[in-house]
Amino acid sequence: VMASDGLGGAVCIVSSAAGLISLPGYAVYSATKFGHRGFLAGAYHELRQHGVNLSVYYPGSIETPGFEHEKQLMPTVTSRIESSCSDVSKSDDAAAVLLAGIEKGTKEITNELLPSLVVDQPTGFAPLDALVAAVTQCIRAGWSTYLRVMAQQYI
Repeated sequence: VMASDGLGGAVCIVSSAAGLISLPGYAVYSATKFGHRGFLAGAYHELRQHGVNLSVYYPGSIETPGFEHEKQLMPTVTSRIESSCSDVSKSDDAAAVLLAGIEKGTKEITNELLPSLVVDQPTGFAPLDALVAAVTQCIRAGWSTYLRVMAQQYI
């Protein structure tokens, strides 16, 4: 409808930080969230040509009754990683980040530090983008090492 009316608009898929960074114990959940990023990569330019901005929001942990219930069911390794790496946001703060990202037309939105380091935010200046990509790969390598250590310790 947005594309056919000529007015454009915005669509935002609410995913999870697990769509950027997977955790032991959440393999299936993460796979479904990684699919949102794949959809964004394929549909972003298709929709842009019709004036529709597509975003994906990758929130981290949000303080809600559902999250409190989830913490009781988490595998030990996931709980340990979550408690050492995750900034648990208030729901109002997470919503404010989401709305600000949509209003700015941000392609990939997140409310946590670690996921924010791996989202795709090109500057258009090739040398800087290459440097950011290299740093991102180093962060991913460090994260992978951390996950391997945690898995060996708690699985």
